[in-house]
Amino acid sequence: MTSWRDNVAQIEIEKRRWSILTHLNLSTPHRSLSRDMLKMGCRANGIPTTADQLEDALSWLDERGYVTLESLGPLETASLSADGREVAQGVRIVKGVLPFGTEA
Repeated sequence: MTSWRDNVAQIEIEKRRWSILTHLNLSTPHRSLSRDMLKMGCRANGIPTTADQLEDALSWLDERGYVTLESLGPLETASLSADGREVAQGVRIVKGVLPFGTEA
């Protein structure tokens, strides 16, 4: 049986993924941001985010093809894929990403 804390943690994880996708979608023209910018964006949306939590979210999104990750020397970036853009715009609903707010 899962506790309410586990449920809240899962909701936070799914909202973090949504926040990442929407921030990338709004970052024109290249739809690409550094990890630090994404972490700040999540926090600005009220989602507490550590470096490890951001890494987990980005890895999950990358494994499913919603973002691509790239290292440019010391700068690590994430870019939105076409599939990720559909999710960010609310065209595609996927399990594991919880839309919130009015960004879509």
